Amino acid sequence: KNAVTVAVRRRAAEWGAAGVRLNAVAPGSVETPLLRAGLDDPRYGEAIRNFTSPVGRNGRPEEIADLIAYLLSPRAGFIHGAQFVIDGGTDAQARPEAV
Repeated sequence: KNAVTVAVRRRAAEWGAAGVRLNAVAPGSVETPLLRAGLDDPRYGEAIRNFTSPVGRNGRPEEIADLIAYLLSPRAGFIHGAQFVIDGGTDAQARPEAV
């Protein structure tokens, strides 16, 4: 996720000058078939279940989609070159001093 954010930031000036907004969305654990497969895996399932976000649940796909829809809308016209962490507070808990 950091590599994608770095790529976005490095391209922000050039793409912005071309009229293209560029942002990164960094989701945490989201209720998807991939997460379900991990939970069902005897090697990793318990660790995944024990790793909970500060809000106490996994995200829902529609929550990620809502953020992306907003970022694609004209209302987000001045948002550019940013990373949006949408993970129930996991990143904030792990790196409270991150810039």
